[in-house]
Amino acid sequence: MKIFLAILIILVAAAIIAYVLLSSRPKAPAYRKRAVMTPNELEFQGRLARALVGMHVCPQVAMHALIEPTALNGQTRLRDFRRVSQKIVDFAVFDAQWAIVLVIELDDRTHVASRDAIRDSYMSAAGIRTLRYQSRAKPSEDQIAADVCAVQQAAAALAAA
Repeated sequence: MKIFLAILIILVAAAIIAYVLLSSRPKAPAYRKRAVMTPNELEFQGRLARALVGMHVCPQVAMHALIEPTALNGQTRLRDFRRVSQKIVDFAVFDAQWAIVLVIELDDRTHVASRDAIRDSYMSAAGIRTLRYQSRAKPSEDQIAADVCAVQQAAAALAAA
């Protein structure tokens, strides 16, 4: 009986050790592909492309790819970078030479005006205008073209002043 109990204890200890060793091994990360845009954003992307001929419209652009902090202090610069590092803009619009013209956001029920205003202020601080359209009342292609033209004219007037 004592031998049986000793063998049982050894087997249980071996099982516990094996479990700990196997469970502590790093596991391969699990991912799956996902769509870049929702069907609603995809339709709007087509509308933007038709309205803004000669321009480049890029969806889902990381905000930190468009703006960067200018603070001289390293800690402040890092803090400012972290504020935008995880944020994505719906559409970035570039001219034919790939200079940023503006950002377009398609707001749905998940958007919160106070948070959107903060995001817009980051872009504005870098001289980039944000146009916001409501998802349920998307503008026509003509309206988009007119709005972007107005932004470009305002930017040209500022540069000339």
